[in-house]
Amino acid sequence: MSRQKMVESEKKLRNIARILERYDISPSRVLSIKIMKSGMENEVIRVTLSDGHVIVRRHLKNSLSGVEFECAILDRIVGKFEKITTPHLRRTIDGKAYCMYQGEIFTVYNYLSGSPVSESSPRLIAEVCDFATRFQQVTSLFQWPTTNQWPSISQTQDLALQFTRENREAFTDQEMNFLHARIDDLSMLRSVLDRFPIVVVHGDLHGGNLLTDFSGDLNAVLDFDDAFMGSSILEFAGIVRGHCFDDCCRLLPEQCNNVYLQAGASTKKNCSLIEFYKIIDFTCLKYLLHAYFMGRCKNPSPRIFNQLLYSQQVDFQKWVGHRHEELKFRF
Repeated sequence: MSRQKMVESEKKLRNIARILERYDISPSRVLSIKIMKSGMENEVIRVTLSDGHVIVRRHLKNSLSGVEFECAILDRIVGKFEKITTPHLRRTIDGKAYCMYQGEIFTVYNYLSGSPVSESSPRLIAEVCDFATRFQQVTSLFQWPTTNQWPSISQTQDLALQFTRENREAFTDQEMNFLHARIDDLSMLRSVLDRFPIVVVHGDLHGGNLLTDFSGDLNAVLDFDDAFMGSSILEFAGIVRGHCFDDCCRLLPEQCNNVYLQAGASTKKNCSLIEFYKIIDFTCLKYLLHAYFMGRCKNPSPRIFNQLLYSQQVDFQKWVGHRHEELKFRF
């Protein structure tokens, strides 16, 4: 390790130790830190203590409303699921759910053990759908403030919209027309979304946010920071996005149709399979655009959109080709 990296690592260790002091964890107990994930919205750090582990998450500076919503959810759902654990939020010495340090937002959780999901099986997808159904049932029982006080879109979508508004000069007229067409897609789907109840949507139930036990059964769900109040069908469309595509981004119809049936059974509402596929199509396209914007384009250039369309990293062109072929709705 270079001297510069060693200095940066030591500085980060000191900063984490100072943050943990606010949670009544003394610096002498902190042995090491390891960055587990540095994503679009936050950085996840595992801290090894002399008597166990905790997770520290660093959130974006402008994500306070999303953090407050996540904390409100976690406080309400702890212990509400029979076989599945959710993050247990630690409180600061003065009882707060998060702390501010050097202008940034931090939360601390107990460490959850388990194996990250590397491959989605039909059994796992069914378990994720069962969790989504139960999650919607549990959260619907709580008295929430009026929905306009909570996020109506995910942090990912909100941040991407901010990016688009603030960087219009990065797009040509043709590129902006393409984006607006995707927004029009959502407008046309609004009547479908409105058939379903407004619920708390986790919004990010992909394999990276799930842990399984030694038998391969789902035993923990993580990362509620992208949650929002929205149409319940969006949760199930997101499950398809996270689990029902092969390595070439081709949709797996049988698994997708099982999610579709579970979505209808869980809400006692329905939409046609064609409508469900359209929602999936929009969700996938929106997610890839937003993931690219927020994760790859911190220094926007005039050719940002072309870089997106032809990036090998997200293989967007291949994805669009498969989706256009499959979404001819031959059902």
